[in-house]
Amino acid sequence: MPSLPDRRLNDRAWRWLKRRAWQLTWVRPPIRCDSLRRVATAAGGTVTVRRAPREQAYRLPVHGSPTLIEWLAQHQRQQYAEEVHCRFAGGRVVGPGVILSPDGRTVARDVSVSFGEPPDQHWMLREKGMPRPRRLHGDVASVATLSGKTYYHWLMEELPRFHAAVARGHDTIIAHRALLGTVPAMLGFRGRVIDAGEQHHWRCDSLTVESLHGITGNPSPDQVDAIRAIAARTPRVDVAHGERLFISRAHASIRRLANEDLLWPALEARGFRRLALESIPWQHQIAAFARAKVVVAPHGAGLANLVFCNPQTRVVEMMHPGFCHWVFWQLASLCDLDYRPVLGAGDGPLRHDFNHNLSDITVAWDAIANALAD
Repeated sequence: MPSLPDRRLNDRAWRWLKRRAWQLTWVRPPIRCDSLRRVATAAGGTVTVRRAPREQAYRLPVHGSPTLIEWLAQHQRQQYAEEVHCRFAGGRVVGPGVILSPDGRTVARDVSVSFGEPPDQHWMLREKGMPRPRRLHGDVASVATLSGKTYYHWLMEELPRFHAAVARGHDTIIAHRALLGTVPAMLGFRGRVIDAGEQHHWRCDSLTVESLHGITGNPSPDQVDAIRAIAARTPRVDVAHGERLFISRAHASIRRLANEDLLWPALEARGFRRLALESIPWQHQIAAFARAKVVVAPHGAGLANLVFCNPQTRVVEMMHPGFCHWVFWQLASLCDLDYRPVLGAGDGPLRHDFNHNLSDITVAWDAIANALAD
C-alpha cells in the first residue's frame, strides 16, 4: 500500500494529467456576443446587404376567441433587422451551428440562436469548454441553426439558406443532414454536406454565412417564397389523403392531443384522414398539404407544412392556453389561409410560458365543430 506522500504525489500527477488532457482536446469557450456583420468586418471579410430593415404586418384571424385574437394582436407587427451575406477567413462553426470569430472568442449572435436570451447572452458563453477546432478546407457555407434537426427549424431556417448556398456555388455546406434526404440532389448540389454534430468545431479556410431569412418563430415572406420555390422542384407524387387532414401527434413526446381518441370518431365521420407526418416522406407531405382544403392539428412542427397550402385553406390549430404561440397564425397570414385558432382547457391568463411547452392539450369537440362550421 502506498504511503501518504506517495498517494498525494499520485493525486497531483492525476490532476496534472486530467488538466493536460483537457488542454489537448478542449479549448476555452467564447466570452462575448456581437453581430455577424461586426464579426465578419473585424476579420477583414466582405459584407453584402441582402435585405434592408423592414416591417411585416400579419392579418388577424376573423374567427376565434376574442381574448385569443386580442393576445395575438400583440404580435401583429414584426420589425426585421438588416439581413446580410458575409464571407471571412478563419470563421468557426461549433456544434449545431454556432458561428464564432476566427479567434473563437465572439459569437455571431444574430445567426446563432439561443432561445429566450437577450442579444448579449448565449448558451455557449456558459460552457466550460469546446472541442479543439479542426481545419476545414475550401469554400464553406454554414446554414446550420440550433434545433435544425427538428422539422420546423430545418424547413423554415435551414432549407432557404441551403438553397441560397447551392445557388452561390459553394462546394461544402454545413447543415443538419438527417432531414435533407434527396434535397441536395434535387437542387443539383454535387458537393459535400457536413453534418452539424454537437461535438464538432470547424475552423474554415473561408466561411460564408447568411442572415436568417426572418426571425426564429416569426416567419417572413422570403422564407415562404424560398420554400415554395424548392417545393416546386420536387417530383410530383400522387397521394390519397383527401382534402380534409387531421395531423396527429400521438407518437410525439410533447404537446399531444390528450383526448384524441375521443375526438377522432367525430372527425372521421366528417371525412377527415388522420396523418402521422413523421411516417410520411417529405414529398408526400408537400403533396398532401397542397391538396388539402381543411387542416386540423394541435400546435406542433408539422404545421410548418402550411407553407404548401393553397390560399383560403382552412386551418384549425389547437393550443394550450399556457403556451399560446403566434408562429402558425403568422405563417397562415403570409399564405392567405383561413386560420381559426382553438383554445384547449387550462387555468390562468393566456401566455407564452415555456413551462407549458411540453404540456398535452385537451380540447372540447364543440370548439372544433364551431371552427369547422361555415
